[in-house]
Amino acid sequence: MQQGFTNLRTHSDSENGHESFWPSFTDIMMVVVMIFMITSVVVVMRNWELVQELRNTMESERLAEEMVRSANETNETLEERLAQAQYQLSELRMALMQAKEIDEEKSNQLSDREKQLLIIQLSLKQQQDENENSQRAIVLLNEEVAAQNATITSNENRIISLNNERDELLKTVEEQKSKTLMLQGQIDKADGLFQSLQGNFDELKVKYDKLIKPARSAKGKYVVDVRYEKNAKGEKISFRDQGEKEYSYLDRSELDFRLAELKKKYPKKLYLKIIIPEDSGLTYNEAWGFMKKFLEKYDYYYQK
Repeated sequence: MQQGFTNLRTHSDSENGHESFWPSFTDIMMVVVMIFMITSVVVVMRNWELVQELRNTMESERLAEEMVRSANETNETLEERLAQAQYQLSELRMALMQAKEIDEEKSNQLSDREKQLLIIQLSLKQQQDENENSQRAIVLLNEEVAAQNATITSNENRIISLNNERDELLKTVEEQKSKTLMLQGQIDKADGLFQSLQGNFDELKVKYDKLIKPARSAKGKYVVDVRYEKNAKGEKISFRDQGEKEYSYLDRSELDFRLAELKKKYPKKLYLKIIIPEDSGLTYNEAWGFMKKFLEKYDYYYQK
């Protein structure tokens, strides 16, 4: 019985009378082919796994790109809406400043008219008191005339004098009545003016409540920010170009130069976002004059 592995070869060296410890060439090739096939199967399976991983990676990159593109579009939309909202807020603040200034002006006018009306009423009261005194004096004179009628013969000169005095007092009473009528006319005129001012105030309030939204839009435009305010040292202008995070301080000539350059570079696309802070320290005329000048000169919406 042979020890170890069984010899399966058809042509064995045992036929020649001795055993061989080395495999034949055919056995070596068979082993090589088997190793090659196993290696090929392993390589094919590994390549298949790599292809799947590559596909998954490409799909993940595509999804990531879509998410980034969607996020960019969302950010652009939010920035446009923010720019539009800030512009509308600036205009509403300006309108509110205008309404407050008009309200203060009308209130001052009404206060002056009320003072004039009070003075006229006091003058009218004084005239009425004088008329009452004159009437009492007339009554006293009439009583005195009645008392002197018993001695009219001896007191004719006195009666004539008293009659003349009474006539003068009557004339004074008529003059006082004329003045009273004139003062009453002035009071009526003042009341009419007061009603007219009240009507103008109500009309202005209605116009303020019916403010319409502007047709300007920052979508697809090159947006720059300009903040305008005033402090104890004078006007303060802050400028921020698109893509910049911080504002830079400029005077009017520097701001004109920067905006002129941007207008040449982005014709029909320059969107000028002028921001008037709530505590700007500006009057309505100052804020509106600044905004109107630069919008008409550089903003795309006002260009022909």
